Amino acid sequence: MNLASAMSNLGLDSRSYLLTLSKSARPARIAAARIMMVEAKKAARTLMASHHPDKGGSHETFVKINASLDYLVRETETFISAMEKRVQEDAEKMSKTPRIVLGGG
Repeated sequence: MNLASAMSNLGLDSRSYLLTLSKSARPARIAAARIMMVEAKKAARTLMASHHPDKGGSHETFVKINASLDYLVRETETFISAMEKRVQEDAEKMSKTPRIVLGGG
């Protein structure tokens, strides 16, 4: 499974999501990823309710939806963790960078 297929299984548009991420700074990427995860969970709940085997739905479809959600949550949490680490590294690097103050006072 990959991101595109997992999002497609949940009725989400991976292309617009990835476009948003590519145009955003790291902190905004973290926020966008969190929003996508919330949207994926909502979509999965809706789909699981309508495709639940106890309500006449297909077991295979239900399993595919659940696997897609699990994949997206796992990958998104990994992505967020990596982005948070990079943001922290950037902040530490900036705090160690010498500053030049102009217009002394």
